[in-house]
Amino acid sequence: MAKQEFHIEDYMSDINPDYTDRILALHQLLTEQGCVMTLKKAASGHVVSYAKNKKVIANFVSRKKGPMVRVYGDNVNKYLCFIETLPEAMLKAIDKAPACKRLLDPATCNSRCSMGYDFTVKDTHHKKCKYSCFMFELNDTNFPYIKDFLEREAKERVA
Repeated sequence: MAKQEFHIEDYMSDINPDYTDRILALHQLLTEQGCVMTLKKAASGHVVSYAKNKKVIANFVSRKKGPMVRVYGDNVNKYLCFIETLPEAMLKAIDKAPACKRLLDPATCNSRCSMGYDFTVKDTHHKKCKYSCFMFELNDTNFPYIKDFLEREAKERVA
């Protein structure tokens, strides 16, 4: 059986057209940075993933309130000055994200689960789950910060 090929348009068919320009801009940025896109069906709609060097750097996730972007900020400690400039709503999203169980007590989480992020922003120490720490609404306010975040992370991802 031949492998089915997906395109960003397959994801956007499920999304409010108000988000089209932002999604296409991020798609272009990530593909220009050498990321490979995959699309999978999930309970809440399609999930688009972008991987660089076989490690996922970002997902587009469908939610009732609109698409969200999950950034896998593996190199967050290299650009903490940038993280401190995020709008208050994005910083609150980070604060609200659950703690990483493996960082707090490795015995309480699946041993195959990837370790979360341990970083300090504005004098607040975070030990956050990598799957929810940097998950942001793709709105007009957040968009330039998400774009900058992805550019920084993509540049840090080397073979």
